[in-house]
Amino acid sequence: MHRQEQPIPSNNNAPHAPVSRREALVRSAATVLGLAGTAALLSGCSSSSGASNRAAATQPTAVPPVGQRSTDELLRRWGNGSNRRRPSDAVAGDWTPLPTNPGESGTFSYNGLVQRSDWSRGNPVPSLMDRMLPINKITVHHDGMSPFTATAQSAAAARIEAIRRAHRNQNWGDIGYHFLIDPSGRVWEGRPLAWQGAHVKDNNEGNIGICVLGNYEQQSITDRQAFALDNFLASTMRQYRIAKNRVYTHREFRPTACPGRSLQARMDTMRTSRSAALASL
Repeated sequence: MHRQEQPIPSNNNAPHAPVSRREALVRSAATVLGLAGTAALLSGCSSSSGASNRAAATQPTAVPPVGQRSTDELLRRWGNGSNRRRPSDAVAGDWTPLPTNPGESGTFSYNGLVQRSDWSRGNPVPSLMDRMLPINKITVHHDGMSPFTATAQSAAAARIEAIRRAHRNQNWGDIGYHFLIDPSGRVWEGRPLAWQGAHVKDNNEGNIGICVLGNYEQQSITDRQAFALDNFLASTMRQYRIAKNRVYTHREFRPTACPGRSLQARMDTMRTSRSAALASL
């Protein structure tokens, strides 16, 4: 604790005690250092300037940490894909799907998979993506947007396309996730597995990204979604020989709210329940 200084009398009628030149310089320096320290603290917790910085001195900012911002907030920041800064999507014929891993000729297969051609209005741009390295892990996400409970296939398609456009508006080569699961339990193809995803910063190499549509901080995962996720994970793990301890959620890599409390709890159950397909592997 700092020892409290005695207050200086402010009575205008009272004579001021004489202050030496040395004491005046010391007081002046202390004032300058105090202001500089306050400015450093403000610059460290706010990216705004001017009036916004002054307001931050009296009340805390309401902006959540970057890692905990919802996709809705990111969509507002990035735009919906109509921004002129967004590079053009590849046209038909400009790209060819590659084998999933170097040297492989087989392709990924899953019964009932909704192909990207059924929802996407643009093709990936290979020049903005990296080849997928040998697949060795899976990461589960939620989209973090507003709660989503629609069961119509058209509604899910529109939501996935909005995410794709937002990611393209960031100059990414395609939607960041490889697969997405809607509230009805449909599994959708996202970015082709031939290309490395964009879903876990610094850990995308060999990492399949699966996004469950919805916000599971604010809603509960449906039984259909959970069943589809469990079985899809098990199928993918068998296909690529991925061990159970190599299946993660986003928050297990980085400090983030993703995939939300409800989905995280269901993932924990899938790993241990005898009735879960994932736990049986």
